[in-house]
Amino acid sequence: MDVAFRTRKLQRVFNSERELRKKYGERRAAAIMRRLAVLKNAPTLDKVPVTPPNRCHRLTGGRKGQYEPDYAVPPGWVLKECLDAQGITPAELARRSGRPAKLISEIVAGKASIEPKTALQFEKVLGVDADIWLGIEKDFRLHRARAAEEEHGAAAHRPERAPPDGPTGDRSGHRRREPAARGARAVGQRAESGEGAAGVDGK
Repeated sequence: MDVAFRTRKLQRVFNSERELRKKYGERRAAAIMRRLAVLKNAPTLDKVPVTPPNRCHRLTGGRKGQYEPDYAVPPGWVLKECLDAQGITPAELARRSGRPAKLISEIVAGKASIEPKTALQFEKVLGVDADIWLGIEKDFRLHRARAAEEEHGAAAHRPERAPPDGPTGDRSGHRRREPAARGARAVGQRAESGEGAAGVDGK
């Protein structure tokens, strides 16, 4: 769905991980990012799992382009929140979904992806639409790939600094190597919208 904001200030804050953390603090910002990721990837508003306080409401008119965050939410964040809200342990989810316990733990820890078969099982057990799980997973993978590509491009254009004793090597005469580029941290973007849009009031 398309996500809209009541004011331009909220739109700016909610699209920026840094601004979210600055305004709401670490815990609330993380919760906001999780909920926005779910909201955006839900095919329709009635598919959004209700986690109080429920501030979603239908809007009319063109709303596309308002939610374009500079971050992505790891699917494990959302899974952990769902498990906590429903009082289900990872071990119980593994048993009820028929998926390996190790896989569930790795998804929660951000070490494994949610594949279609797993998403369907999560839908049956947790009541969260499979499209939401796969949409969050897709957004996260795409965000990481873009961040890595941007970092790679920046590293390729970064000039090599000359050492004190000459332009090509260190004091021993060996050529120095630039340190490997460090991957950017990724922390929601599904292009298709559902039957309506959802608004966020920032309260």
